[in-house]
Amino acid sequence: MVVITEFKSNRVNNNMSDICKNCSTPVSGKYCSNCGQSTATARINFHYIIHEIQHSIFHVDRGILHTIKELITRPGDSIREYLSGKRITHFKPFSFILILGTIYGFICFFLKVYPENSFAYLQTDAAANNYSQLVFDWMYGHYSFVMLAFIPFYALASYIVFKKSGYNFVEFLVINSYIVGMQILILILTYPIYYFTLSIWGVLLTFLFCYLYQFWVYIQLFGKNSPIKTVCKTSISMVLSFLFVVIASSLVTFVFIFINHR
Repeated sequence: MVVITEFKSNRVNNNMSDICKNCSTPVSGKYCSNCGQSTATARINFHYIIHEIQHSIFHVDRGILHTIKELITRPGDSIREYLSGKRITHFKPFSFILILGTIYGFICFFLKVYPENSFAYLQTDAAANNYSQLVFDWMYGHYSFVMLAFIPFYALASYIVFKKSGYNFVEFLVINSYIVGMQILILILTYPIYYFTLSIWGVLLTFLFCYLYQFWVYIQLFGKNSPIKTVCKTSISMVLSFLFVVIASSLVTFVFIFINHR
């Protein structure tokens, strides 16, 4: 009994010495008495991702408007704070994509007007255009999950290019989730322009804003001292991610065709 009592006493003393990573208040127990954040803010790993996916599916957390504001005004710094443990006021990254992706996918699917159609209509083959329409119908009917499926490829590309940053692959999943979430928000805000004009230039301008936003995030996150170098690395990361997505999509298409022709 004496040994157990001493062990509990030591554990309590150790907890008393903990500091909340969100508000820097000394904490005791599982939650900070000042801001309410959990004291279990270990480095992001696969265990965290499993919990995060479950939370994203079954819960809608608070803080989405605050998160959007932070990701507009100081995206790199905001993401860095989240990775370092300041998470109580941030909307969860995978919930962020699920909510915004569902909104954008529903709008496009309901109106049956897809920005990618601007490129598909350049084809003269009617059968190819019909097939493209079917693909877009499916993609926008499952848009948030399609975007979540792309995240690992974006994360792998940026992890390879920015490996010296010290962040692990799972942390790059979080970084790219916030970036893609904000890019979806840009698509939502600019969609009315395309809907009423059907202009390919409007689509290209929107995509340009999305890419520029990604450059801005990486410059804030990795390259305040060497922005030109960071821009070059970000460009390489974008090319790699595009190649990864194309290869993966080609493999899925090949398997689908193979199964249907057996």
